[in-house]
Amino acid sequence: KGVGLIDPNHFTPVPKNPNIAKFFRELGLADELGSGMRNLMKYGKAYGGEDPQLIEGDVFRIVVKTPENRFEQVTPQVTPQVTPQVNAALKTLIVLVTSEHSRADLMALLNLSDRKHFREHYLQPLLEQKLVEMTISDKPNSRNQKYRLTVLGQELYKKIVEEGK
Repeated sequence: KGVGLIDPNHFTPVPKNPNIAKFFRELGLADELGSGMRNLMKYGKAYGGEDPQLIEGDVFRIVVKTPENRFEQVTPQVTPQVTPQVNAALKTLIVLVTSEHSRADLMALLNLSDRKHFREHYLQPLLEQKLVEMTISDKPNSRNQKYRLTVLGQELYKKIVEEGK
């Protein structure tokens, strides 16, 4: 078991508890071993512009760079008043790439608990910029409401990933 910076090119995934890992893979609730590391490197670079640092020790740490002006460089059509909220919104954009999610799911995935903060700083900027849309647009307060990327949101995400390569 190593300590220090993890090199993803020479990383061999080992489950902490093989029995639990196998159980969740059999149920389809866990991906293949090591897929989290690959996704972290892929999306971390897209988000921060460079590879994240993974540091193994008593506490596992991940360092992801988040330049403040990244969003303006990628998409000139984004208005200046949205720029301060960009990094928060970008996290949401990345989470929504895979599928539709409810507000509660998004908040859990982003490790947030304050609904007002989530709505104002994450969700609303993306809705206003037409990067994210509601699945039930005529009933915004529906308990079945979910959110997904629009075509514009998908294009922006692809630009970010391409620039990060």
